[in-house]
Amino acid sequence: GSSTTALFLENVKVPAEKVKYKDKLEIPHTAHVENGMACTACHIFGWHKEVKPNPNVNCLECHEPAELEPK
Repeated sequence: GSSTTALFLENVKVPAEKVKYKDKLEIPHTAHVENGMACTACHIFGWHKEVKPNPNVNCLECHEPAELEPK
């Protein structure tokens, strides 16, 4: 939940404002958090601060295809 997210973020360096999506598109990483999304909406957390993208996340549930194409 959000309290877990807050505790986690106090102890882990959050990535840059923009991150690569599928190695080509820069997405506004922090904007997702600022809009109330928990980190677990897009990521899987492993041992010792290991963070990976969740392969089951479908960005098209929230975004139009054109938003996910490089400009």
